[in-house]
Amino acid sequence: MYPWDPLEEAPSHISIPRVVISSIDSPLSEVERSIAPDCRPAAQGTSSEKSENLPYVLKRYLMSRAERSFFGVLEQVTDSSKYYIFPQVSLGNLVDVEKGTRPYQTHRNRVDRKSVDFVLCDRSALSPVLAVELDDASHERKDRQERDAFVDGVLAKAGLPLLHVRAQAAYDPKQLAASIGEAIRR
Repeated sequence: MYPWDPLEEAPSHISIPRVVISSIDSPLSEVERSIAPDCRPAAQGTSSEKSENLPYVLKRYLMSRAERSFFGVLEQVTDSSKYYIFPQVSLGNLVDVEKGTRPYQTHRNRVDRKSVDFVLCDRSALSPVLAVELDDASHERKDRQERDAFVDGVLAKAGLPLLHVRAQAAYDPKQLAASIGEAIRR
């Protein structure tokens, strides 16, 4: 759980940058257009496929409760001047299939539908430096162990360290910080 309700305002000691370009209903001012000249509201659907005909609904949360709780601790122990923390990153956004590999699309599909729980990225280059998987009881299932072994192998081959953290009710911040530091140095 966050140290505050994520649906409410963050406490004053937590800095969350906010940028408002314009409301959807009002036209962009000249200054706003110069800041974001290519910004516009999303189309409401094409003539061939209106949005009301699509079977999708917005998820209320990006992460599970356990992941949100861990994210709060991860934020506390990670040096925010060096790293950004991104949750729920697709494996396909972290790795590419080696040039000339056949069948390319088969290998691409194997990573496209998998994700890692968190990725720490170098703040200046936005390059990934560490992937973090929060392992709950589901990681004890055989199918999940096979998936984890595949992801571990893909990231090892790509050279991105991966830290597995067992899901718990509470985390030792010092131990977590040490584990992160050690994993990054590998």
